[in-house]
Amino acid sequence: MPEKKRDTTRVEFHTRAELRADGKQLEGTVENLSLKGMYLKPETSHFSIQTGQKVEISIHLSGASTKLSIEVQGEVVRWDKTGLGIEFTEMEFDTFVHLRNIVAYNAGDEDRIMEEFSNTYEGL
Repeated sequence: MPEKKRDTTRVEFHTRAELRADGKQLEGTVENLSLKGMYLKPETSHFSIQTGQKVEISIHLSGASTKLSIEVQGEVVRWDKTGLGIEFTEMEFDTFVHLRNIVAYNAGDEDRIMEEFSNTYEGL
């Protein structure tokens, strides 16, 4: 089956994250991020999360004086020996604003990111 073409900018972004599913927790490092998903590299090579599984995600952000976590719902869309591809399925508006700012800052093109948002979420 051919891989679905990405329609949003994906940026390299490294931070800690936790996935929770079916009473289990998996910790790891976010490798890249977009408005629609992320790639997580788990701390362990032994994980039991499968494609199609619904997950709750905490992405940990921290600055010089603050610690912040954003919470999103997602679905595992692929996995390989190094990590998991997660598609975001639900998030609060404030979480989206943080995510949009992270992607825009790291992409260096806020106008393009806003255009992607408009094209992706048109009609919601």
